[in-house]
Parts: sequence; C-alpha cells; structure tokens
Amino acid sequence: MNLLFRNGKERISMKKQLFVLIGMVLIFAAATSALIYNWLHPVEDYPEARGGILDARDWDFAQQGIIPLRGEWEFYKDELLTPGDFAVHGEELQSKRSLLSVPGNWKGSVSADGFGAGTYRLLVEVGDADFYSLRAKKIRMSSRIYMAGDDLGGSGRPDIAPGDFVPSNLPFFGTVKAESRNIEIIVQVASYRYLQGGLVQPPEFGLSGEVLNRRDNSRMADMILVATLLVFGIYFAGMFRQWGREPYLIFFSLFCLSLGLFFSIDNEIVLASLLPSISFLPLQKLLFILPAMSILFFIYYVRLYLEDKPGKRMKAFLWVSYLFLAVLLAIPNEFLVPIMWPGIAMQLLAFGFIFTSIFRNRHHGVRIYSILLGAFFLIISWVFAQTRYQLALDSPYYMIVTLLLVVLSQSFLMTDRMREAYLQSERLAQQLLVYDRQKDEFLAKTSHELRTPLHGIVNLSQSLLDNTDAPLDFKHRDNIRLLNLIGRRLAGLVNDILDMNRIRYGELRVQLRPVDLYISTGFVMETLSIAPVHP
Repeated sequence: MNLLFRNGKERISMKKQLFVLIGMVLIFAAATSALIYNWLHPVEDYPEARGGILDARDWDFAQQGIIPLRGEWEFYKDELLTPGDFAVHGEELQSKRSLLSVPGNWKGSVSADGFGAGTYRLLVEVGDADFYSLRAKKIRMSSRIYMAGDDLGGSGRPDIAPGDFVPSNLPFFGTVKAESRNIEIIVQVASYRYLQGGLVQPPEFGLSGEVLNRRDNSRMADMILVATLLVFGIYFAGMFRQWGREPYLIFFSLFCLSLGLFFSIDNEIVLASLLPSISFLPLQKLLFILPAMSILFFIYYVRLYLEDKPGKRMKAFLWVSYLFLAVLLAIPNEFLVPIMWPGIAMQLLAFGFIFTSIFRNRHHGVRIYSILLGAFFLIISWVFAQTRYQLALDSPYYMIVTLLLVVLSQSFLMTDRMREAYLQSERLAQQLLVYDRQKDEFLAKTSHELRTPLHGIVNLSQSLLDNTDAPLDFKHRDNIRLLNLIGRRLAGLVNDILDMNRIRYGELRVQLRPVDLYISTGFVMETLSIAPVHP
C-alpha cells in the first residue's frame, strides 16, 4: 500500500514538473514574439527618400536623433561615379539614372543573379549646415563613399572589372562639415562573388556626435559581450583538472569561446580593430562555422551535465553535424550561402534534441529549470541573430542581455553544483572525523580492557620462572618464557596505543628523569625478541 502511494506521488510530481516546463516554454515563446514584433515595428516615424531626395529640413537632429536613409535612391548601373562626374556630366548621366529602393539587394532589379556594380546617389536636405556623419553596415560586397564632395573611403575595392574587385564588409563611419543645406551622398558598390550586392541595410545619417555615440555604444556592447564570453570560456578552461570528473566543463568552455570569437567578427566586427588587414574570406567562413560549432558544444554540455546517454537518432545527428562542419570547412566561399538553409534546419533540429534531453531528464528537479532557461535564452539569441541577418537590421541591445543570461544562468548552475560537491565533501570529512574519533575511543577502551589480563599473564609467567622452590623442567621453562615475552610485547603494544591516543588529544605527560641506557636497552631488546636474550 505504501509503495503504491509513493509511486502515485512520484507520478504527480513528474506531471507537475512537466506542466511547469511547458508553461515556461509558452511564456518565453510569447515574450520572444513580443520583443521581435517591437523590434520590427519601431515607433519612430522617419522621413524617407523620394526620387533620390530625402527632405529632412523639418527633422530636429539634435532632439530627434539619427535617421536611417530609407527610400528611393538614384542608381547608375555598371558605373562607378564620383562627385566630379555628376558636376561635369550631370545631364548626360540622367539617361542612365534609375531609382532603387534602400534597403534591398540587386537580385531581380539590377541583375538576375544579384551581382554587378553600380553607384547609389542621394541628396539629403537638412535644416542647418553642421558637422554630419554617416554610419553604414552591410554594403555588399565592396564600397567607396563620398559625402558633400569629400572622399570618405570605404570597405574593400569596388571595380567594374570582376577581376579587380576586392570584397569586404567592414562597418563604415565618416564625417564631413556641410557648407550648405544640401548634402550629396554617393556610394559606389560592387559585388561579383559570395553575396548579392546592394545596400541591404540603410545607412544612418545625423549630427556627428549622435552618430559617433551610436557607433561607440554598439561597439561597446559587442566588446562587453565578447569579453564576457571569452572570460567565462577561459575560466572554465582553467578547470581542466576537473574535466575528468565533470566533462561538461570542457564543452561549456568551448561553447563560450566559440561564441566569443563569433561575436568578435559579427555586427561591429570589433576584431578588425586589432587585425585591420584581416581578409573577408576567412571571416565569412567563420561566420558560418562558429554558430554550428557553438550549438553542437551546447548539446554536448547539456547531455553530459544531465548524464543523458545518446540514442541512435542523436548519434546519427552528431555524425551528420560533423560531416556538415567538414563541408563548410572544405567548400569555397561561393557555396556557403546556398547551404545556409540546410544549416539552419540542422540548428533547429539541434534545439529539438536539446529540449528532448531536458524533458526526458526533468526528474533532476530545480536544476533542470536553469538548463531550460539557458536553452531558451540561447534560442532567443539565435532567433534575433537570424532575423537580423535575413532582414539586415541592427542588433537590439536586449539581444546582448539574452546571451549574457545564457552564460550566467549556466555558470550559476555549475557553481551551485560545485558548491554542493564541496559541501558533500565537507560532510564526508566530518563523518570521517567522527568515525576516527570513535575508532580511537574503541581502541582506548579495548586497550584498558586488555591491560589487566595481560598483566596477569606477565606476572604469573614471571612468578613461575622465578620460582626456585619448584623449578620447571627445561621444555616447560622455554614455553613459559615465550609466553612471558609475548605478554610483555602485547602489554607494550597496548601501552603504545594508549600513549598514541593521549598524544592525539594532547594528554601525554612526559616526566624527565635519569635513565640507565644499559638496562633500558636490554629491556627493549628482551621485550621485542621472541627468543631469550642472554647478556
């Protein structure tokens, strides 16, 4: 009856944990949807370009901030033009002028495959002449930018000839002092390989201080995220002595390090500040490989932490993942984008295996909720990253928070587990001390009990040996002497045990007296020897 009652309580507890997990899934799914909706539907109503002109005369840049340069830009296909070209050949170029929507790529509009070269041009009308800056990201795949007649540089090398084209996708920032209220912005763009060309993310325009603050804040957020991930990765890597007992530490360390490296080459590409000459090709390949590796490391971390044995499906998925990573590493960069969607499908499947492992091991109690939280924060970060990449958006700041919560939640979880292991060791040490004390007490009591019979044996045997009135024959005398010596030896051992016990508890009293070394040495030799000692 008690067994049935206990089994019933366990089933109720398991169902309760299942409902809690499902509730957490629904809550986080709703929160993620709300955040993405707010991200994709900003409240601010910005002015947009019409016919190659953006009227921002009524926009207060000091109070309202930066504007994204969305709308219709002038576009000149297969031409890389400069401000001088428009000043000298402006009327001739009108025949080549077309309007192109920004943001957007060239596929289907400029060319069928989205590759080629061309020049964007936009005239921004402002209310006051001042210092203005332009911040641009995701100009694919090379650019050179002019603003108010000044050559501000760019990223890579755009060229009409595909052989002279050098790809690069580094963020751009430039500043000019506007002498008039009409600011001309010209962007040369070329892309012949790797990614379809175009201004897939609208450049940001505003007063220099505001644009600079936006860039610095974004870079600071990336640096905080990268530094946090690398610090935690190195911290758990430093626990290599515990890897044998707790192998999940290895994979969580690799998870943090791979994500840290990924975010150092994504968004603001802060790694370029340390390595300005870094090539685009290895960066692009790492952008595809590192996310797949980090999710794979997280799967291993969850499975090893929960001590979940992989089934046949899981093993098959892992082998396919290894093969996919090998393909990513081996193929040329031109083929990375076509296999992006199979990679996304595999990552979704990986999240499914993570949730399966979590739900299957929900009997772990409160700790399973921490792992589930970490998995949710990772999925939210992944959703934001994919949305940002597909729609060419800027990263929201709470995306950084979600990744920090992934690392912090799992770090707290592992710290709590280590604390429990330490407390368990402390409890075992205390138990050992208790057992050791009980052992000492047992030996002391046993020694006291043995002293009386041993003294009786020694004294009785000694009296038989010293009896001259009725001396023993030779054979019996040797046996009694042996009995006497063994008794003395046992008595000495008992006294040693008692002395050791007194030493342990600081109760031994040493009395300093003159000692006859000859007699003492003879006594010790006689006590420790089985055979009789003859002087």
